[in-house]
Amino acid sequence: MSQPNRRSFLGCLGAGVIAGRSAPAAFSTATRPWADLDALVDLVRKTARRDLLGKAADLHRNDGVDWRDLLAAAFLAGIRDVEPRPVGFQFHCVMMTNSAFDIAARAPAAERLAAALFNLDDFKHSQEVDAQRGDWSMAAAPASDEVDVAQATAHLGEVLAKWDLDGADRAATAVAHCATLDEAFEPLWWFGMRDFTNIGHNPIFTAQAHRTLQQIGWRHGTDVLRSLVYGLLDGKPGAADATFVANRERAAALVLPRSPRASKAASLDLATELRRATPEAASTAAAEALAKGLSPGSVWDAVRLCAAEQSW
Repeated sequence: MSQPNRRSFLGCLGAGVIAGRSAPAAFSTATRPWADLDALVDLVRKTARRDLLGKAADLHRNDGVDWRDLLAAAFLAGIRDVEPRPVGFQFHCVMMTNSAFDIAARAPAAERLAAALFNLDDFKHSQEVDAQRGDWSMAAAPASDEVDVAQATAHLGEVLAKWDLDGADRAATAVAHCATLDEAFEPLWWFGMRDFTNIGHNPIFTAQAHRTLQQIGWRHGTDVLRSLVYGLLDGKPGAADATFVANRERAAALVLPRSPRASKAASLDLATELRRATPEAASTAAAEALAKGLSPGSVWDAVRLCAAEQSW
């Protein structure tokens, strides 16, 4: 199969063609989890692209491998075998996984395997691109002693603030070993917003990693956190994060009213102001609107209006 295209791929499924095989009339609704997800990930990484979709369909139909396990394997294969630098582009095979889970869960049972097959093929395409760019793969996790959760998460924030890649790899490993999912991501939300180098993709990767781990289990968190901090540190301190530093100060000083109000008119006024504002002035305007009682939802409405206008 050539570079993945959603329309052509789903069209092939509709025509009953999967990697040169006839698609079953109705895929099984197997629910038995794959006993060894790491073995399935290894199979996905090593199987040739031309053979993988047929193999996955056979595993689903004959061995009871659930579509959720196939999606999890595609995700973890991407985490381990596709460099998250830059975040996005070839790394979409990882970043789209939770969306695929959501789509599949809402689809008729007979059609859920399609999302997993698309993600598997998208991973193989990204793997090919990665091989051409140097063939990156994740190194073994560094040694890490389990420590106090508060100490571990604070240290992760400190090394990320310093743009210390080796320190962040060790700290992320330590956090994954001692913290819960939400505890581990508490310091990461900030840094997902920090760097204008990949200002759109960084928060997407952070949020999608958190959501996908809810689907596949926190026990797989170590490699995901290591990939995430590696991707978030694809930049350097200075102009790229200057706005972030000022926004942390604004957020710390902001006192929100107890009863914020929603207002369409205020959203439109704020959107008008944001159109012509510098990044600094836009942040100040949003903070002032919140402080005066405008609801966060109404502020987001203004931001979305501006984003839609930029797309046009």
